[in-house]
Amino acid sequence: FVDVVTAMAGSASPLVQELFETAFESKKRPESAGTQFRSAMAALMQKLLACRPHYVRCIKPNDEKRSGYIDDQRVLHQIRYLGLLENVRVRRAGFAFRQTHERFLQRYKMLCRETWPEWRGPAHAGVARLMAQYDIPNGEFRIGKTKIFIRNPQTLFKFEALREAALPRLVTLMQKIWKGYKMRRWWVKMKGALMVQKHWKAYKERIRYLRRKGAFKILMTYRKYKARRWISDLRRAFSQLAVDPHRGKYVTWPIPPKALEHGASHLRQIHRLWRAERMIASLGDDTPQMHLKIAAYDIFGQGRKPWNCARRFEGNYIDHPSNAVPGAREKFVKSVQLVLAKSGDTQLIYANNCVKVNRRGKSEVRSIVVTNRAVFRLAPKTFKLRKGLIPLSALTHISLSPLTDATVVLHFGEGHKDLLLNLEASGFEGASELVTLLTKQCTALGHPSPRVDFKDDITFNNGRPKTKDFHLSFASDQPGPWKVKKGKGNGYVVCFQASARDTGKAHEAGSMSIQVG
Repeated sequence: FVDVVTAMAGSASPLVQELFETAFESKKRPESAGTQFRSAMAALMQKLLACRPHYVRCIKPNDEKRSGYIDDQRVLHQIRYLGLLENVRVRRAGFAFRQTHERFLQRYKMLCRETWPEWRGPAHAGVARLMAQYDIPNGEFRIGKTKIFIRNPQTLFKFEALREAALPRLVTLMQKIWKGYKMRRWWVKMKGALMVQKHWKAYKERIRYLRRKGAFKILMTYRKYKARRWISDLRRAFSQLAVDPHRGKYVTWPIPPKALEHGASHLRQIHRLWRAERMIASLGDDTPQMHLKIAAYDIFGQGRKPWNCARRFEGNYIDHPSNAVPGAREKFVKSVQLVLAKSGDTQLIYANNCVKVNRRGKSEVRSIVVTNRAVFRLAPKTFKLRKGLIPLSALTHISLSPLTDATVVLHFGEGHKDLLLNLEASGFEGASELVTLLTKQCTALGHPSPRVDFKDDITFNNGRPKTKDFHLSFASDQPGPWKVKKGKGNGYVVCFQASARDTGKAHEAGSMSIQVG
């Protein structure tokens, strides 16, 4: 070979000389074909022994090169002659799967909490812990020095199914960690921008505040000046309040600034309350009378019924110095003391003579007495108790007419008779006082305040339970004293002579009858 190359290099053709210009210093003969084959085979064996070869057996589905078509006989023939059936039998007789501890643990470590995410210990211990996690019987696997051997393929399929089910969770976890990392990186970048933005806005607001500070100061100074001026005008307007008999009622208030309008309205309210308090305090011993008159005005005012506001409410008219009947006061006091001791009441609120109408329509003179918890009647001369006490808790409502008469109907609940009374028997109008005291006492006891109705037709029952309901109407054009006449059916008519106090459209109606119940 060297001689041939040397001969060609000595050729007269420049092209041949250029192709074979290599000079050989060695005179050794080149390798023969057998030597080259032997060297190639040795190199191949060396490479094969350095790795773990796997043999793939290819099976042709058919001889026609047709897709989607499998020739069963052709495939069975290839499987039989390739020895695959014997290989499978051998595998089934032993362990069908074998793999190193490291690879098996790396593939299935996410199936056990102790091996995930990183097992810190020998690989074979991690494999043993993983197999114990799912209670794999000892006969189904063996753990060797470097590999794990699994006998049944279903065991491996179980691990693969568990791994497929766990992968989405791991992917989600990885996404969460990655997104958290990205957001943290983004926040670190944005934090600087936000800090710059915050300081820039603070700088702009400081500049804006400094520019407007002067205007605000001028505005606040002007408002303070207006407020002080209004307060000075108000003090000047009320300078004579100490000697004013009307306590500033007719004082003209200065117009307040717009910012003080709400406060000015509160000051007006405070002044009205103070003025009312001073007026009531100036009454002295008549303060309870004023409270009673205010309560009576709330009930009878606004044109609901004429009443005598100027008359003093005495409460007890029987035990009063004006009572000229000999021995009446002593008898009354002794009788009331017995009744109070028997009933347990402690206070006498009202006592007066009146005319009571019984269930037959007959008028009788009685003494009506109200204590702190009950209402009862006494005989006018002997002052003996008549038919027991009626508790104030049984009082449901009170009915009166809108005319000048002093007729009062006290309505009680089931088990008690209603009372039809004329409270003008003593020569003065006493309906307003009795109704006011009854409503105040019921409220003081914690009972619901009785409703007060002003009607021209009143339904009542003073004979319960023996009689039906009666209907009471009024005739204000009848001469003579107050009396009750029998009307149609279960009706009664109160006849009286209207006085000059009867004013208003409702009072001029005369006799009216409205059937209720």
